[in-house]
Amino acid sequence: MSVRMPDINSAVDLDGVVNLARRVSAGLEAVPNWPPGHRGVAIITPGRNIVPIGVPPPDKVTPEMVAGVRGIVPEHPKHHITVIAYNDIPSEDAVDRYEANRAIPFLGHLMGMAYDGHTVIVFEGHPSGLTAGCRGAGMVLVDDAMAEHLRPDWLDVVAGAAPSARLLIFGRDGSVTEMRRTQEGPAPAQAPQTAPAPKRRGWWPFGRRR
Repeated sequence: MSVRMPDINSAVDLDGVVNLARRVSAGLEAVPNWPPGHRGVAIITPGRNIVPIGVPPPDKVTPEMVAGVRGIVPEHPKHHITVIAYNDIPSEDAVDRYEANRAIPFLGHLMGMAYDGHTVIVFEGHPSGLTAGCRGAGMVLVDDAMAEHLRPDWLDVVAGAAPSARLLIFGRDGSVTEMRRTQEGPAPAQAPQTAPAPKRRGWWPFGRRR
């Protein structure tokens, strides 16, 4: 799958969509075929629709999976997490999770975060909506393959929109690098740390694509 900056629907108020997406992720909005209060990852598409992907039931989640996620995002405090990643996926009622996982290789991590009580939204980081998408976030996660398509000053924009947020770069090689601001500007806080990705079958019943 080719990662790029998609064309977006600029006529839609992204602030409103972000607020609604966070409510969907937190289980505070009714979603067709979901039980009341069910949590999930809310993907905001380029057309500014919301594609929710529900977390698995508790009997499908092991303590090891939860521990792996908490190694990246501690259990407390609970955060509004904004994810900047490729989001041009179909918005039908039954989203193809295989395609979603191809677009966002660390989707399993995100589902674990939502399962653990954080709100998780995903958008592409378009220059016109970068501030709105990150505003109010306690953590911002960025797909390194998407970072090269962001505006040149995106680190400063994110820091201005969410000044107290942790900023993590997710490498497609499994590495996770935290960025912190210095007097000279944003810089890696430490060498990339490798975090094992949750098995896809552990977060939802993928099986083989047919």
